[in-house]
Amino acid sequence: MTSGKRLSVALGIGAIVLLGSLSTAHAQYAAPPSYSGPGPSRGMYRSGLVLGFGLGVGSISTSDNCVRCSGAAGGLEFHIGGMLNPRMAVLFEAWGLARDVDGGGTLTNSIGMGALQFWVNDVFWLKGGIGFGSIRFSYDDGYYGGSDTLSGLGLAASGGFEVLQSPGFALDLQLRVAHMSYDFGGATNFAFMVGFNWY
Repeated sequence: MTSGKRLSVALGIGAIVLLGSLSTAHAQYAAPPSYSGPGPSRGMYRSGLVLGFGLGVGSISTSDNCVRCSGAAGGLEFHIGGMLNPRMAVLFEAWGLARDVDGGGTLTNSIGMGALQFWVNDVFWLKGGIGFGSIRFSYDDGYYGGSDTLSGLGLAASGGFEVLQSPGFALDLQLRVAHMSYDFGGATNFAFMVGFNWY
């Protein structure tokens, strides 16, 4: 092989190697593929601050057989925290139920707690927490008014299913339970809520 041919072969091999390197670099730094077309969703990537609230209905049940205290109630929930990783969040959460009491007055049973929330998959999550509960009876029979409040240790658990997801937001359906221990015994909240969550 003459020196001219050897030079041509070497230049050809060099050009192939250079083009291959450029192609590899372009593949590494190319924009991520679009998920707007047909096919399965990529799920939701959660990171940073977690903030949300929930609204719903439920019931309060007390262990002292107080007929006036137990029954249907409206519920409200608020939480704030941060993602430890894409499937685990640490939160401060407060939620409770309130109901009108026969004869005049309002009963509120609530809990403020630290909690961990874990996503089993892209849409289903479980949560558990421990904190302090508070039960408050505000009364007004037309002649007298006032309130009584007790506090005690509380435990809570919940599960939810995200029915709507968009970048940084999820709408979910939740089932919740919390039990608080008081001097008279205890009180338990059961609730179904719709949650609004930002990540």
